[in-house]
This record gives sequence, structure tokens and C-alpha cells, in this order.
Amino acid sequence: MKYKTWIVVLSLILSSALLIGGARMLSVHDHGGEQKRVATSFYPIYIAALNLTEGIDEIEVINLTEGQTDCLHDFTLRPQDMVTLEGCAALLINGGGMETFLTAVDGAYPALPIIDSSAGMENHAAPAAEMHDHDHDHDHDHGENTHYWLSPAHYEMQIEALCHGLTEVFPQYQKQIEANAESYIADVHRLQEAYRTQMAPYAGQHIVILNEAFAYLAMDCGLEVAGSVHMEQDTALSAALLGQITDSIRAHDVSVVLAEPQYSGALAQTVERETGALVCTLDAATGGANHPDAYLNCMYENLDLLVRALKGKG
Repeated sequence: MKYKTWIVVLSLILSSALLIGGARMLSVHDHGGEQKRVATSFYPIYIAALNLTEGIDEIEVINLTEGQTDCLHDFTLRPQDMVTLEGCAALLINGGGMETFLTAVDGAYPALPIIDSSAGMENHAAPAAEMHDHDHDHDHDHGENTHYWLSPAHYEMQIEALCHGLTEVFPQYQKQIEANAESYIADVHRLQEAYRTQMAPYAGQHIVILNEAFAYLAMDCGLEVAGSVHMEQDTALSAALLGQITDSIRAHDVSVVLAEPQYSGALAQTVERETGALVCTLDAATGGANHPDAYLNCMYENLDLLVRALKGKG
């Protein structure tokens, strides 16, 4: 009798565990619970998601790469990231092949909706860098330039794509998400108009960029990219690459070179000394405050710095 009693008890325990596990898995996909979580692949997408879900307390937005890396190409999923994704209703990404870790996500969670902000962006891409340090870049595949967010015009398209994806995952919040999208896109459009107006006097001017990401910004500004460089953050400037940069600057009478902060030290001093061009340090908007206005604030500051540099007051 004792033996039968223990069999019954064990059966109940196992049944309860299966029910709890089944309920847990269902909650990930049916979104019927009170709290819903969406993950974003990195900072610009995270800020867009904060704006799209603003006022919807039931949706929590998390950034997988927060505090880890400014370069999404260098990011690899950690065990805790996989655990985080298990409880998410969707993963929002930049797209264009930038998230190299997606194969692992697809393998672990094939039912997880992945919302690609680059949908429809194929015919709007800026050129990839044409100058490389071949002594250091053999470990990376430099394909399409997918730094879309640095063009306010392209960022608008990304917001629209994210909005469409989120309303499919959360149809119960469609009106709120679409209203938020309309408001945020209007803000980004005003940013775009500010760039167009303030950069109009410099349209057609040649620049050199030390990060291919700024090719998108140049497009919005009407600037001509005389040379675009791909460099890794942890490598020194080789003599060959410096030669390519200085040749391009001199050939096109370039007065301003755009760079990220990590290139604004010895590299900037070398370029300025060798060519007389001014190195203008801009923010690539890959990290910062976790605030809905962070992208706008960053890009307005970039505009101010760029105008000052082109005026010769950098």
C-alpha cells in the first residue's frame, strides 16, 4: 500500500511539473500574461523600441548588448542572454547581417518572432568602406554597410518596420504602438529637416570618414564621401592605410574628416598633422543614456559639431 501511495505522489509531482513547464512555454508565445518582454539587439534599436512602447506598462524592453560592446559585430551571446531570450515575446534587430549571433537564436528558439528593422532597406544602403587595413582586417567580412540608423531618413524606415512587427506580436496594443510610431517619426523627421537645412550651404563638399557608418550621415547631409575607411577599434593605423587616407584628402581638397571617439587621439593628430584637415569626432549612437530622447539628443549634437567643423570652427 505504501508503495502504491508513493507512486501516486510521484505521478502528481511529475504532472504538476509538466503543467507548470507547459504553462511557462505557452506564456512566451501567447502573450496573455500581464508582463511582456521584448529584447533588442543593440542600442539604436533599443531606443526606438522604448519610444514605440511608451505608455504601455505591460511591455518591458531590454537591450541584450547593454554595457558590453559598441560594435555589434563583436558581440556573442552569453548563457544568460539565452535565458533572457527564452522569456521574450520578440527580438528586435538592426538586420542586414549585422547580428551574426542569429543562427544560435534560431537554433534555440525557432518560434521566437524576430523583427528585422532593415526590411525593405536593400535599395537604400550606403556604400561600404573602400579603404581597409589589410594587415588587420582578415578576420572580418566587410559586406554591405548596414549602419542605417546614422541617417535620420533611414532610421524613420527602421521605426516603421519595427512598428509593423510589434503590432503583429501585440495586436491588442496596435493603436498605442502606431500612435507612438507616428509621434517618434515626426520627431526624427524634424531632425532630418534640421540636417537638410543647416547642411545646405555645404552640399557637395568632399569629406573622408574613418568609420563607414558615417556614410549614412553624409547621404542625409548632401556631402560627398571622397574616402571611407574601415578600421577595428583595437588596431593601430598602418603606414599603408595612412597613405590611402592622406592621398584621398589631398586629391579631393578635403577639409573635414569624420571619426568616432576611439579614433580621435593619436590617429586624429597624425591625420591633421599630415594633411591639415580637421578631424571632427562624432557619436555613432551605439551607446548612451537609456532614455527615449537619447538618439535625438545625440544626433542634434552631431549636427552642431559637424556644422562647426565645416565652418572651420571645430
